Amino acid sequence: MKTKQIITGLVILIIGVLLGLSMHGHQAKAEVNPTTKRVYAMNTYFSSWAGWQPTINMLKQMSDTSTGFRASFGGPLDSDISKQIEELDCLIDQKINGIIIQPSDPKALNPTINKAFACGIPFVTIFGDAQDSKRLTYVAANERESARRLMEKVIESTKNKFESHDKVKVVICTGRMGVPTSDLRMQGIKDALASNSKMRLVDVLSDDVDETKAVELISAAFERCKGIDIMVGVEPRSAIGAIAVAKERHLKPGDITITAWDMDGDVLLAIKDGWIEATSVLNIPLMTQTCLSILEAYNMHYAPTFPDRIDIPQTYVDKTNVDKFLNAQK
Repeated sequence: MKTKQIITGLVILIIGVLLGLSMHGHQAKAEVNPTTKRVYAMNTYFSSWAGWQPTINMLKQMSDTSTGFRASFGGPLDSDISKQIEELDCLIDQKINGIIIQPSDPKALNPTINKAFACGIPFVTIFGDAQDSKRLTYVAANERESARRLMEKVIESTKNKFESHDKVKVVICTGRMGVPTSDLRMQGIKDALASNSKMRLVDVLSDDVDETKAVELISAAFERCKGIDIMVGVEPRSAIGAIAVAKERHLKPGDITITAWDMDGDVLLAIKDGWIEATSVLNIPLMTQTCLSILEAYNMHYAPTFPDRIDIPQTYVDKTNVDKFLNAQK
């Protein structure tokens, strides 16, 4: 409880800093020269992901309404380390005022981040850390705890469904092994499974974030394991692949309990239609606002130092609250 209160209080404090900066900017509107705006950039290693769109919209809206700064979004379309370093070097050459980065390879990017810091450009990491670099802080989504909570809630919500089962067969399908965020999610899921004697993890699959490959792997696992009771998707396309397998086998919504991650439109619709039990949603716009407020506070000398890490809890989404997230995408 204390941890949650600390996290909540810290988030409120940071949002307050951002709002205060915004109010400060509006008060000084007549005196601000547009050409002196502070310039920030967000750079992610998988910028083609559709889930970034609400954050892109938020950055544009903030840039259009703020008198103090503007912020852009970019990054390689997929996990291309050399491309990300090239883009970051370009931003450093432009002498911008701060960068939010989702690093594709922390070790490879540490020298670039340190070079930027030496040039007076602060960095904040998001969704993946570069702990040995001179970044200001890491804004994280508490992946392991969120995954544990997701799995515990799914186990609780399906306990009547599996009451007569001696063993509940669980399959985890992740994007790529070795990716810190995915690995932490898998560990959280395993934490929850370990606390329930009925739950049996019978297979772990890796689909390379490829829906077609997910269908092939899950279908093969279904045969190998002689059925699946719960299919846990550590990324959204795994869950959509599981639905395709269920339909191929003429199963109905709910015959297999499927979980997902993130808030892809088809995932949310599948929750509403009963195919997916629940998903864990990253509060990406809030996390990005937090990163921006830290960069602003640093540049405006409002804060001399920051916590090493700031965790933003994720949101559990099921039929009871999915409409709110669907409406937010309209």
